[in-house]
Amino acid sequence: MEEEALVMARPKKYPDELVARGVRLALESGRPIAAVARDLGMHPETLRKRVRQVQADEGLRPDLPSTAEREKIRAAMSTWATGLDPVEVLTVLV
Repeated sequence: MEEEALVMARPKKYPDELVARGVRLALESGRPIAAVARDLGMHPETLRKRVRQVQADEGLRPDLPSTAEREKIRAAMSTWATGLDPVEVLTVLV
């Protein structure tokens, strides 16, 4: 019997509450994301990615996949890795 190695996830660098506050401030204040990130002591790219994802989830950025769409793509890719046809998987998931 083979034992799977337990892999621990890397701890988050910024608490979820801080990132959510940064996203809210960036969207509501109209200030540059880099300025908001600097005020909160965050890396600007971290905040930029989260702002873009919230915008995609709210339909403000139709050019980006929402979180739900990303999960569908991830599921299709994992089934593709197992040998199933990803097109069939995506049509079922849609």
